[in-house]
Amino acid sequence: MGRASIGARGMGSALLALLLASCAGSPEAPPQRRDFPGAEGSAAAGGVDRGPPPLDADSAAMEDIDAGLFAATEAALARGDWLAATLALPAPSRPRRGYDSPEPGPDRTRASSPTGATPDTTALWTRFYTARIALLRGDSPTHSRILGDLTARALPLRLQREVLQQRLLWAELSDHASDRVALAFALAQVGGHPQRSPSACLDTLWAAAQGLDAEARAGLKARKLPELTGWIELAAVHGIESAAAAAERLAAWRAAYPGHAAAPLAGALQQAARRDALTRQLALLLPLSGPLAGAGDALVRGFLAAWYADTDRRIAVDVLDSRRFASSAEGYRAARERGASLLVGPLDKRQVDTILAAADAEVPVLALNRAARGDANPAVLKLSLAPEDEAQQLARIAFAAGRRRALLVRPEGAWGERMQSALRTRWSALGGRLPGVAIYAGRAGYSNALRAALALDSSAARARRLRGLFPGGLEASERRRADLDAVFLLARNSEEARALKPLLDYHYAGDLPVYSLSTALPTNLSTSPSAGPSTGLSTSLSTERRGRRPTGADSDLDGIELLTMPWRAAGLELPGLTANSGADFHALHALGADAYRLARRWWRSRPETGLRFDGFTAALAADRSGSLQRELNLVEFDRGRLSAR
Repeated sequence: MGRASIGARGMGSALLALLLASCAGSPEAPPQRRDFPGAEGSAAAGGVDRGPPPLDADSAAMEDIDAGLFAATEAALARGDWLAATLALPAPSRPRRGYDSPEPGPDRTRASSPTGATPDTTALWTRFYTARIALLRGDSPTHSRILGDLTARALPLRLQREVLQQRLLWAELSDHASDRVALAFALAQVGGHPQRSPSACLDTLWAAAQGLDAEARAGLKARKLPELTGWIELAAVHGIESAAAAAERLAAWRAAYPGHAAAPLAGALQQAARRDALTRQLALLLPLSGPLAGAGDALVRGFLAAWYADTDRRIAVDVLDSRRFASSAEGYRAARERGASLLVGPLDKRQVDTILAAADAEVPVLALNRAARGDANPAVLKLSLAPEDEAQQLARIAFAAGRRRALLVRPEGAWGERMQSALRTRWSALGGRLPGVAIYAGRAGYSNALRAALALDSSAARARRLRGLFPGGLEASERRRADLDAVFLLARNSEEARALKPLLDYHYAGDLPVYSLSTALPTNLSTSPSAGPSTGLSTSLSTERRGRRPTGADSDLDGIELLTMPWRAAGLELPGLTANSGADFHALHALGADAYRLARRWWRSRPETGLRFDGFTAALAADRSGSLQRELNLVEFDRGRLSAR
């Protein structure tokens, strides 16, 4: 899937060896994990140079440093105040130029501080915190450079873990799957991080390994570390559509890696694949009459198109009109009586709430919306096109690009409030700020909302006061607020985005990068093809052949970076989509196609397996509540067309 190209990668092919060299245990007792095999899968067994030993500072001294010398810096970082964090650094090592603190020179004494730490150790920790401050300020190159330098040094074990954790967090933010795999593996090898359990490291490793492309897989396997190779080979199972083929592949993997840390996961996946292979009848419970009939029809068409395209089709489909039943629970019981192995639907949030209370593992459910109350049921997975996921993904993308203080533009009403809440939660957690929020009620209010949020009215008032002081004439122009470095444009549709983007330019904000949701994308706009989902259900075909060409109005969107579904980013034709399908229902048609494929792998897609699914609508993986979280492709408007980022 297309990703934002953010920052310098800076790890290269030797990353894994370097990390493992820095992750040796303490001289007294190298850390071991009961669920992560030691000698066979260790760095030493793989022939990797483990590097110089750690400094002679014990863990207790490191705790004292963290709790004492750097407590104020840590607190300032937690509240997102980089200036206070910088000022709170220990005075002898406080950086005077840029972000780099002084190197510990040969003439520095090793006399202990009141906390028990040596000056050299204090300097190393100061550099670590300096790197974190740089990231909070938006200077990711300095952050990466300092951490890279620390990785190559002999470090106390606790600092090694902190450095690895920081590098892993950055790899997750910037979506570097290969780096995430290598760093999570190295962190697990040294016993994890105090705030991230060893099992969490393995969860990260498992998720990242499923996102590797062929080149990245080959590069990591070339390190010839059996434990790491096992993870990479197991992750390839996520792309196998056939349940029977997946079960055979998993059986072979378990025979090849009997003592691997992922063996329990492989066993669970194999059992799930066998249960998927037993699915023989699917029931669709969707509105086929009434006000939502158009949406239901688009979903059914997409679902059946994927069914027809399935070369391993040994399954029956029963379509039920949800409007015929008094409740979704009644529809669920009817599907069970008709012999369904699994139910797909309903569509309405309130109906999903009802079915959460009725479903059981005998006939599990793939609901096509999320619950209004957020309840969980292990027999229910929830697939939807929730825009809240996109808002959170935009926050991560912008933060990884170095943006920290953004203007948020959204419509008035409940939808806009939900989008703002989702974005703000993620943005604030990362360390971003929203100095200005522009809320518009209608087209007539676009300009006034932007002027107020950009502080142009205040600028104009100051200019008028100055002209009053100089009756002879004074030239003064408006200036927008200077504390912004990005714009989140949360428009409900492309018409709003087309009107708002030129107004941002007009109101002196044209130099700011603009990030937007997929809702800003014009329907059927031609797309420059890029790598798409490996579904086997579609043929490569430029959408320009079946959609409209860009118009002059589309050029008003130039420069916007926005998220879009993989099928649109790759220029793929959806199976069974015709010219009469109705442009407004293309996304639902794609959702229907994904629903069929997910129904065929329902047991493998449960939260317990963490298995990723590359669909037409998004890359999907279930969270703990059973909601399938979405990750879309990032694209950019360029001369009225979309190009992958």
